[in-house]
Amino acid sequence: GGALIWTGLARNIKRRFPDKKVIFIYPQSFKGLILGVKNSDLEIYQHNPDIALVISQIAWKWRKHNYQDDDFIKIDLAQQKYHYWVSDEEDRMIYNQSGHAIDIACKALAISPVELRTRLVLNRQEEEEAERLLADFKLNQGQYICIEPNTKKTFTHNKQWPWQHWQTLIDQLQDWIKDSKLDYKIVQLGTADSPLLNNIINLTGQTTFRQLKRLIDKAKLVIVNEGGIAHLAASSETKTAVISNPSLPAKLMTYPQHINIEARDGVHNCGSKKSCEQ
Repeated sequence: GGALIWTGLARNIKRRFPDKKVIFIYPQSFKGLILGVKNSDLEIYQHNPDIALVISQIAWKWRKHNYQDDDFIKIDLAQQKYHYWVSDEEDRMIYNQSGHAIDIACKALAISPVELRTRLVLNRQEEEEAERLLADFKLNQGQYICIEPNTKKTFTHNKQWPWQHWQTLIDQLQDWIKDSKLDYKIVQLGTADSPLLNNIINLTGQTTFRQLKRLIDKAKLVIVNEGGIAHLAASSETKTAVISNPSLPAKLMTYPQHINIEARDGVHNCGSKKSCEQ
């Protein structure tokens, strides 16, 4: 999700400065550089025409001489001014409350207005592999709904909408599809070890994160918790319903093109890494 937010920053830089090259600099230890340890975010930036180069701070010291100073805009992703959080405490995050995460990053460059949209670009092989999977499961364009009910709990539990609510939603959706005599199917996305809901088509573990973009592009609807796939869906035209994360400020991760579902009298911006108190 964080890397996709940076693609939103790159998109807006290129809209404002179309002749400039966008260069992302990320922190890396010298040991990591020697051992060839790659930043896990790098796969998100592949094939993105808005981004000319993604490089570690150490490697940039040798590469920067290949660029003219007025030819590029360098974004050091370690700099606080681009971050949507103020500080990372032991038990909670203190978040910037001045707007959407992409807007916050763009403000550091005085870019306005801001388009709140991410970008992920597949190559032909990735598209073809995703298309084969859709064909294998007989999933036609616009005839299926994607869901991802699971979230990472290593950072916070607050992204997870209760599991029993997800199953109730699926049961009601299936009843509506049947009563409406529609030919929609419900597809569950996620990692291979994801718990599964009943009465769905299981595509967990059968794609890379990048290939999910193709599945989302061709879906009728996407329903997810706030998180990585919600940010991925913000690169697509597919209608997406996102269930809010109460630990965040209300506007920080909500895209205006999405259907953003929030508790009527719920908690916002508790920042807690444990469960927010209701």
